Amino acid sequence: MSDNVRLDRRVRRTRFAVQEALIGLMVEKEYETITVADIVERADIVRSTFYMHYADKEDVLRQGVEYVRAWVEHNTPRGVRFGFSEPLYRHTCDVRPTLRAVAGRQSWSLMQSLFARVLGELIRDDLRRAHANANADTIETLVHIVSAAWLSVLTWSLAGDRDIGADEMDRLFRTFALPGVDAILANAR
Repeated sequence: MSDNVRLDRRVRRTRFAVQEALIGLMVEKEYETITVADIVERADIVRSTFYMHYADKEDVLRQGVEYVRAWVEHNTPRGVRFGFSEPLYRHTCDVRPTLRAVAGRQSWSLMQSLFARVLGELIRDDLRRAHANANADTIETLVHIVSAAWLSVLTWSLAGDRDIGADEMDRLFRTFALPGVDAILANAR
């Protein structure tokens, strides 16, 4: 086995440990109170190792979100409007207990803003591919409306003891979002 493969595995294990440590801590306490020292202790690494991979705890979140976005893009079927929706809902179902725990904390607004940023990018890319001639203001209006609809379904699915699957969340989202998008685009012409 080459040193590069071993190093890559070590890097992946370290980053996974740090990501898991931060998420675990966010379940237990507010994000604002979590320190790098808390993260390195939970991840069982030394501080210098943390700083080899991350600038600060915000960087841990940013890189985690980028990882999720890359995973969603890899698992998005091509040619399907808002094809990112079902894979992203599937991911949220996989981490539902964690999201439910964080949803009860102030940290939820941070998580929602991270989801909204990723959603905005995915939606914007999707709309630009499908509607290259739409004006920028219309696209940005749709990004806002569609991401709010997607997040609303997610938030609703986390409330109470609901155990709604990704397929059903995606169906609800599409039932609302697609006709609205079509109507806004038709009126913008």
